This record gives sequence, structure tokens and C-alpha cells, in this order.
Amino acid sequence: MTCIEIFQDGAAPYTELGWSDDKVKTMVVGGGYTHLQPAGMLDVLYNTAVLPCLAVDYTKRPAFTQLVVRVDDSFSAIFPD
Repeated sequence: MTCIEIFQDGAAPYTELGWSDDKVKTMVVGGGYTHLQPAGMLDVLYNTAVLPCLAVDYTKRPAFTQLVVRVDDSFSAIFPD
């Protein structure tokens, strides 16, 4: 969620939906709702880092070390040395 907050200029996630905290918990945990890609966030960052971290099943979420590798590989492909 930190990535979402960064690209929303520090705004809390899901506030744009006007949902209460309880509604957010219900929709995210019970309903599998995932946060939309913020404007300005590269597709590769959203797809390789944000979406996997939002998996409802916590065992499917990547470890931090996996995230580092995924993001580094993705950005290396876009911005080669």
C-alpha cells in the first residue's frame, strides 16, 4: 500500500471510493477487491509489485526479497544501463 500512497501524493488508499474502514476491509479481505492503478504508476511496477502484494491469500504474496528482484528485473528491462 505504500506504493499506492506514494503515487497518490500521500493520500490514504481507497479514500477516493468514499468507503468506511469497515467497508474497505469487507471488500478487500472478503471480496478480493484490489486497488486500481494510480495515475502515473508504471504498469510494470503495478503488475510486478503492487498486485502480487494484494493477494487475498497471504501465502501467495511475495517476500520482500522477491519484490526487490522483481522490481529490479522489470526496471532493468525498461531502463537498461
